[in-house]
Amino acid sequence: MLQSLSSRNVRFIFNGYPTHQRIGADTFTDDRSRVQLSRAETLARNMGITTVSLLPSFRETGLTKEELYHLPYDGHANKMGYLIQAKALLPAVRESIQEVRNISPASRP
Repeated sequence: MLQSLSSRNVRFIFNGYPTHQRIGADTFTDDRSRVQLSRAETLARNMGITTVSLLPSFRETGLTKEELYHLPYDGHANKMGYLIQAKALLPAVRESIQEVRNISPASRP
């Protein structure tokens, strides 16, 4: 996928989105699930993919998982969760846009 996007000059940002089980008290029942997100983020970074982890941003708010997700109905973020995600992604998106702007017009596809 990375090669395909790169060949089309499409920028890719990997956004590591934590499950509600990582917010507050750890409710995982096994270590494999616990480290799954950090393992995926590490792999992306090692491949040179800009990676944004939301877990620190979510934890820094001090909000509960019920305040960040549509629990108990589903595990997707609610309005507050998506607002925090947008703020966390903004620096990486802004940097990517600036990199594109800095490319000379003659070398653009």
